[in-house]
Amino acid sequence: MKLLHNHRRAAAVVSVLMCVVLLLSGCGGKKRQAEFRELAALLIQRADEVCSDIYLGGGLSATVPDDFVPDYGSPSYFPVDSERYTSVASLKEAAEDVFLPSVAAQWLYPDAFGEVSGSDVAVVPLYRENEGVLEVNASYNGDTVYGTEWLYDTITVTELNDETASITIDTIYRDETENTVTLTFRHTEAGWRIAQPLYQ
Repeated sequence: MKLLHNHRRAAAVVSVLMCVVLLLSGCGGKKRQAEFRELAALLIQRADEVCSDIYLGGGLSATVPDDFVPDYGSPSYFPVDSERYTSVASLKEAAEDVFLPSVAAQWLYPDAFGEVSGSDVAVVPLYRENEGVLEVNASYNGDTVYGTEWLYDTITVTELNDETASITIDTIYRDETENTVTLTFRHTEAGWRIAQPLYQ
């Protein structure tokens, strides 16, 4: 009887310990998801700025003559008016701070720098370096993302482990079109990065 009582007591202790472990794991998981939601929001915000300010649309502002008239059929390069971005390398660094390098290379670099892998098609780049000076094509007419609003408080973490993560987030385009977007992330030696184009 004493032996049976000890077995029951041990089983009860194990059961309690398991409940504690599960409770702590659940709390840790919720905390980790909350932290990742904040990180994802920050990455999306920075990525949106990188895309809209540097890569999509007309690119960075330039020092142009007062009488300049853009000719979208002919490139017109002028020095970039920026103290932060002074080279192609600095532009790539900004992209790869938020995106996987492979994503940036496939999505942003072809139009920005004329880097098209495995293609003989000539691309007039948005940017170029001329004698050490970063220049932008002021006659460039590229894609634009202006008008997209990211609703960060709608972020839901749908997958999260040590290597990959996925979220859903609602967006509004030009105050009219509502959409739910799924974004994937990958953890690298440099930290978490967005693993797909921000805009389709």
